[in-house]
Amino acid sequence: MFLHLNALKSNSMDIIKTVSASAGGTSLMSLFSYLISDSKHKNFREPEILGELIKRVLPDISKQQANISGWILHYGVGTVFTAVYDQIWEKTSVKPNIKSGAVLGALSGLVGIAVWRATIALHPKPPVKDYDAYYKHLLLAHIFFGIAAAGAYKKTTDIQGAQYEKNHNE
Repeated sequence: MFLHLNALKSNSMDIIKTVSASAGGTSLMSLFSYLISDSKHKNFREPEILGELIKRVLPDISKQQANISGWILHYGVGTVFTAVYDQIWEKTSVKPNIKSGAVLGALSGLVGIAVWRATIALHPKPPVKDYDAYYKHLLLAHIFFGIAAAGAYKKTTDIQGAQYEKNHNE
């Protein structure tokens, strides 16, 4: 039973690291996208574009429901990417830092671009956009995502390690 509780505690610690890294990475990526959208007067806001795609397929839902769905999907995908990062950081010699975050972010960006291209190609009513500019933006936004995710993951790992040490030294 004791081993089972330790495994459960370990899994919850991994989930906390993944969720905090995902939230940090996705939030910074979103902020970056909103700032670039405003400065370039183009909509590179991933959650809004997702909401628009959803609304065009499901016209009976409200715009607010579509936007909320876009945000949930955006953060959900961030969590999936970060769960993959977690496995890389935990099971290889690669550690969470600026370099690994940038590389993983760039790779995620390439995956993201491929998924967006497929989504736009298969969507019955895609919005009219400058997709080449959007895809370039996505690559850079994902690099920011990866760096922020690595930073949040490392910080959470450090906090958990300090808490473990404190609990076992008392």
